[in-house]
Amino acid sequence: MEFKLRWENPNTFATVVKIYRGTAPLVFAELSSPVATLSNGETEWTDRDLVYGNTYYYMLTVTANGQTIPTLNQSFKAVNRRGIGPETIIYGDDRFGYMGAPTYDETMDLKDLFASLNLVTGAGYNGVPSLHKWIRNGKIFYTMQNFRYTTYAKLTWDALYQAGMVFGTDDAGPEDRRGNNPPIEQSAGMIHLGDRYRVRLPRGITDDEGNGMIDFATLSQPITHDKIPNTVADEFTDVGYQYQPFFPEKMRFMNFVTAGYNPNNNYIASGNNSYLNYGFYCQERDTGEAGKLLIRGMWPASGVTVDVTHSDMVSARDPASIHWWAPIIELVED
Repeated sequence: MEFKLRWENPNTFATVVKIYRGTAPLVFAELSSPVATLSNGETEWTDRDLVYGNTYYYMLTVTANGQTIPTLNQSFKAVNRRGIGPETIIYGDDRFGYMGAPTYDETMDLKDLFASLNLVTGAGYNGVPSLHKWIRNGKIFYTMQNFRYTTYAKLTWDALYQAGMVFGTDDAGPEDRRGNNPPIEQSAGMIHLGDRYRVRLPRGITDDEGNGMIDFATLSQPITHDKIPNTVADEFTDVGYQYQPFFPEKMRFMNFVTAGYNPNNNYIASGNNSYLNYGFYCQERDTGEAGKLLIRGMWPASGVTVDVTHSDMVSARDPASIHWWAPIIELVED
């Protein structure tokens, strides 16, 4: 078996990276010969000499400007693995399936995952989140246990874009659909346990190839998404609908998360005057500097009985308006 180690190297000096491997936790003062020595600015290395089922420990040392710094131990069990969390699809299939929840010990800390957002906003997000693991069209990704990230994460779409957390691409995203923002590469995330993860927004009306964009003029007033003819299978409809108890018309799969009808298990909409008309940010935005945001879902006023229409609402909103943020944490596979 093989395992690809990845790391980041912010040094401006020439560096030498040495990689050490053992079958027990490594101690810096007791290191023997490295399994690899790299000096050409590499940021990844593949270990192709692993025995299936064994657990290995890795330590890297980085020498730059006369100083040598070791990393912490990183462990890896040589099994067939795609990201953190369970490897078996519990419900569904690779078109869309639910795989369960990663353990606390293997889940990344938000201070690292959201580092660019903390830099932009100064918010200081941190802690180990509870996640759900999914597969959709063969790709692995994760969502927050409650879909949105905390009641208090009052962020603008522009702040997420400036943190590189909207499109999940190696470029700045569509030139005409990023508002008045300067171009920022949309690949924010982290390397965790040897895998690369990106944070982005869900697609709210288009498919993976960008098909299905809507004329935003039709969304000047909130309308029911599932009554719009000929929409494509978008990400929010598949994933977001898992977090509410109803069965909207274009919900393609059973509710894997709540497993049964319970009106109280609704993370897409709730009656609350403090969050009146809140919905969920999506990737899509109208053209031009003042382009409006595509928002899915809608929270009604306090005391209103929430029903399926609040789950499948779609609207175009002012770029400065505040809505819920439901990050998609996508595993980047070579």
